[in-house]
Amino acid sequence: MIRAFALTAAALATGWLAPLAAQADGLMPDRAYIPLTAQHLNIDPADFGRTAWNQWNPGLIVSWENRWLGLDYSVGAFRNSFDETSAYAGAAKFWDLSPDMSIGLVAGLADYHSNARFIATEIGGSGWVITGGPQLNFKNAFFQIQPVPQSSGEFGAIFIGGLTIPLGD
Repeated sequence: MIRAFALTAAALATGWLAPLAAQADGLMPDRAYIPLTAQHLNIDPADFGRTAWNQWNPGLIVSWENRWLGLDYSVGAFRNSFDETSAYAGAAKFWDLSPDMSIGLVAGLADYHSNARFIATEIGGSGWVITGGPQLNFKNAFFQIQPVPQSSGEFGAIFIGGLTIPLGD
């Protein structure tokens, strides 16, 4: 957990996000996402060297909305399905459906350490995996579905849910 938060703090402190944040009214993030749970659908943990999944996935991800190229940019950390802490960075595009609801597409990178070898979207042998999928934000909740290709050729999915809190005006 300390490693992921240290990476997030280092990214912020070194100005990695400054060019993105400078596109709007300030450097403060616009929204916080607090992932809480992940339900694994049609994904056998034995295929990943596990007997069960960690389905309690607390974390904190902060997001700067509608910045460069009209995208949202996020960084943070969460407890992953392997019961380890993952640093996270991502981008998303959302469309408002009403004052209380938006829908979008999220793409990100998460550090799954040595467990990334079990995940088809690992980038080389880096430990980082590509994540993402469609997301619905409704009031102060969010729901995301991440498609997961299986070695058997079938598809599974991870259904993620949590809280979203606006931080700006």
